[in-house]
This record gives sequence, C-alpha cells and structure tokens, in this order.
Amino acid sequence: MLPPCLPDLDPIKKRDTEVPMENRIKLAIQAYKRQHFQSIRAAATAHSVSHVTLAKRLNGNTGNRATTHHRQLAIPPGAEKH
Repeated sequence: MLPPCLPDLDPIKKRDTEVPMENRIKLAIQAYKRQHFQSIRAAATAHSVSHVTLAKRLNGNTGNRATTHHRQLAIPPGAEKH
C-alpha cells in the first residue's frame, strides 16, 4: 500500500519520464518525515531515488543543480564583459 502523500505513484511503473527526479526526492523526504517509512532506504526505494542522495538531502545538503545555479549567479565585480 502506498503512503497517502503518493496516491497514484507506483514506483515500479512510473519512472523518470513521468515524475522528475527532484520531485521524487522531495516526495520521499516528505514521506520519510511524516513517518510513512521506517527507514531512509525504504522511502528511497519506494520513490525510485538513491538512498544516499535521500540521506544527504535529509542532512541538509542541496542538490547539485541548486548549488551550480547559485555559483553561476555570483559574478565577481569587474568580470563582466562589455
């Protein structure tokens, strides 16, 4: 039985093309925090994400895209091309 926060997400049938990875990670975090799963690994498996990634996110690490985007926005003064 699927947890209430994922009424129509069947982790076996619906993969990357239907639910983006970042959304699956966020759903897994929510489900774990709401105690729908007893372990990080179980939440990760049910949402088709890496348990290592899920554990890192639960410990406060951000995804690579968020970090990269932040770095790209930080242009040192005088480095702009005219």
